[in-house]
Amino acid sequence: EVLRYAPLEGETAKEKMGDEYDEIIKRDTVVYYDGDTFYFETKALIKALWAIEGYDWLGWLIWIVPYFIRDAIYRIIANNRKKIFDTCPMIPKEQRHLFLD
Repeated sequence: EVLRYAPLEGETAKEKMGDEYDEIIKRDTVVYYDGDTFYFETKALIKALWAIEGYDWLGWLIWIVPYFIRDAIYRIIANNRKKIFDTCPMIPKEQRHLFLD
């Protein structure tokens, strides 16, 4: 329950990103916001993993891979996500409070 989620197209994202919104939305990537800085792609993933108790080791494991390699792998997965994952999972009722929009 450390993280909260908001779709990039939602009001929360527009509010937090301000003038940067139009440029960020074009990136079509995961975004992590720590209250001060926006992080993208694998940097966002790593920051999120470091924030989740018990998963920081996975963040460190990904972090040791050079960023140009890990971001290339991220882009391959992101560009093929609809082929890899058939559907978007339904959010369980007990987790809906974690979503801001």
